[in-house]
Amino acid sequence: MLYPKAHYTNLACTHSLVLVNKRIVTDTWSQIDLSSSDITAIQLQTERGRVLIINMYNEGTQQQGIKWSIIAMRWRECTGCIDHDSLHVGHTIWLGDFNLHHPMWDKGRNRHLFTRENLDRSQPLIDTIAEFDLQMALPKDVMMLCVLVSGNYTRPDNIFISSSLMDTTIYCKTLPKDFPARSDHTPVIMHLDVGFVTQTEPPWLNFKAVDWKEFRKVLSARLEGLEAQDSIPNEVLFLSCIDMLMRAITETIEWQTSALPETLVVSSTHR
Repeated sequence: MLYPKAHYTNLACTHSLVLVNKRIVTDTWSQIDLSSSDITAIQLQTERGRVLIINMYNEGTQQQGIKWSIIAMRWRECTGCIDHDSLHVGHTIWLGDFNLHHPMWDKGRNRHLFTRENLDRSQPLIDTIAEFDLQMALPKDVMMLCVLVSGNYTRPDNIFISSSLMDTTIYCKTLPKDFPARSDHTPVIMHLDVGFVTQTEPPWLNFKAVDWKEFRKVLSARLEGLEAQDSIPNEVLFLSCIDMLMRAITETIEWQTSALPETLVVSSTHR
């Protein structure tokens, strides 16, 4: 779970976060600080190159998330770095709550929202996605916010990705049936085929499948064969006794797993 750095000094101002799957190798991604509690950004190394993901929240009038993201993108274009983190990124994803209304993404029936003020407020975003060659990944007219008073659906959330990533898009859609509690926004899911370096946990023993009665019987027989001593006079003999004990336990486990390999060895993908 990644928060903006400002989260740790002022919890009340946190407006975004990013969750990273723990199966993604940790040295293939890094958090990027954009000095705003409205933005959480990470950089991922993929088979398609580096991808900068900026998750932002924009309050209706201030639009601070967009403003800080534009500054960061332009600074990256000029220097290739932000806050001493190398950002020679080939691809970009902007996503989050933009709180903007425009015919480019809202349905035509919401023309009452296309006031001059709202259109002017949306223009900086439209200019920016053209400047950085971004395209809207979520199709037009897909709604996600239900206005409780009228029951009408609007489109404050959006996803924009680099044109160079459009051919990797498997789908980008909303999940109306998975509406989260205490939220009036429909979840949005996007699947890109960019390739990640993942890590898997090694198989481990399934102790629930052990025949413990038989296990104890075999282990007892092995322990009886050890040379037990009432006292251990020195460290060398102590370590030798521990080694014999552990070898007896290990050999019993190996015997049990060889007898029932399919039930005792569990893959990390089938917990």
